[in-house]
Amino acid sequence: MNNNTRVIVNTLAQNVRSIINIVLSLYSTRIVMDALGQSDYGVYMLVAGVVSFLGFFTNSLTITTQRHISYCHGAGSKEDARAYFANSYLLLLIIGLVLAGLLASLTSVIFDGGWLKIDANRLAEAKWVYLLVITSVFMTLLTSPFRALLIAYENIVYISIIEVLDGVLKLSAVFFLYYFSDNRLTIYAMIIMLVMMFNFFAFMIYCQRKYPESCILPSLKQWDVVIQKKIVSFATWNLYGMVCVLVRAQGVAVLINHLLKGTILNSSYGIAMQVQGAVTFFATAIHNSLKPQVIKAEGAGEHHRAIRLSEMACKYSFLILLLVVAPILAELPVILDVWLKDVPPYCVVFCVVILISVLTDQLALGLTLIVEAIGRIRNYSLWKYTVKIFALPAMYFGVQAGMSIAEGFVFYWIFELLSTVVTITYICHATGESFGSYLRNVLLRILPPVLFMGIAAYFSHQLFDATPWRIIVTGLMTTLVGVSAIWWWSMTSQERIYVLSIVKTKFGKNNKDCK
Repeated sequence: MNNNTRVIVNTLAQNVRSIINIVLSLYSTRIVMDALGQSDYGVYMLVAGVVSFLGFFTNSLTITTQRHISYCHGAGSKEDARAYFANSYLLLLIIGLVLAGLLASLTSVIFDGGWLKIDANRLAEAKWVYLLVITSVFMTLLTSPFRALLIAYENIVYISIIEVLDGVLKLSAVFFLYYFSDNRLTIYAMIIMLVMMFNFFAFMIYCQRKYPESCILPSLKQWDVVIQKKIVSFATWNLYGMVCVLVRAQGVAVLINHLLKGTILNSSYGIAMQVQGAVTFFATAIHNSLKPQVIKAEGAGEHHRAIRLSEMACKYSFLILLLVVAPILAELPVILDVWLKDVPPYCVVFCVVILISVLTDQLALGLTLIVEAIGRIRNYSLWKYTVKIFALPAMYFGVQAGMSIAEGFVFYWIFELLSTVVTITYICHATGESFGSYLRNVLLRILPPVLFMGIAAYFSHQLFDATPWRIIVTGLMTTLVGVSAIWWWSMTSQERIYVLSIVKTKFGKNNKDCK
């Protein structure tokens, strides 16, 4: 399988996986709440939230491990790839044991000290759930190096298969709760822990058999101080970016609550964040598929190719997201009315600003691949993510100066745009990327679909009344116009030729099989 075909296959695998898991997750949540009851489900979510911060370590170290292994593969150094995998695994094992031990030792302080408001008759079971959740997160930590190894080898298909099985197992196991009348909360936490153990062994056994040259069970003899410093430094700055995004997201929620002295608009903001989460995975699929190739190209000394691939990631992540977001923006009031029936105040405004901000972020997101490839992550994280935080004081002082909450919320997008401009400027300076090249290959390529999809949405509004049926019409019109504009104006001639060759090869093969 060549590189271009692998990108397409991996992108499709991620999109199919995400769609299936979203459906499974929504249905599973309904079943769990019915089986546990709202009170016990609330206890589980509250307890799980105490240790949820460990997920940041997992994501950060997964990205770090994958980056270094991919770079070593590009440079042709299997021994270095093995060393980075072993040291990443050792580091995660030590961090996991320390944090798990620390959190377990705080059980009495957290529950008996009154940190969490839980009914006294549910306290004993909540403690067991807490310990089981810690074990689940620990297993997730141990799984992350194997996940990173699969990403480095661009084996996204296997990851997608296991993650779909993860969702199916959780949903299937939840039905067993109905066979128990007592301790359902503990049993549910145990089910989640067992599924996490299944994931660990599924990834570990497969990686050891498929990639024995890189996947070895580490020992303390393999501890390398130089490699550990590189891993910790890279992971720390990745973690900084994740924390900044979290602080902004939660800070806005707190700010809205503080400024308006109530929680009504927090529901509007929560819905906007749900919409953001539902559409973002479409854009990240192409980004994740191209990442290993960019890093390998840089490791092999093919800097020009790495930059071109990063530009492709910018262009196509934006365009894929545009095909999803444009119809939603065009019919957002009707969509929210059909979905929610009783739409909270400012919900439309919050959703519009959030969706436009996500699109804006895609303009520079692909270029982060080249930054990760060359390893200059510190200044990039400082510039890109620190700017995002300034949206909080801007919103606060704007509303205090007399702006409405809708006007103040626009600062969310303004600082997202500023972050994107700063990021592009820094990356062009740090990597040798030409802004003229970025302008030609990305910005000018995405303008025609934006323009023509906007025109299509306008004519749909002029021709049809605002009904649920118009959502379908607008979606079809904007999507067809968008795909056509992407084909003729956004794609290069080489990219069109390649797509046509795949279609001809596929249909030609099917015709031969039929004969």
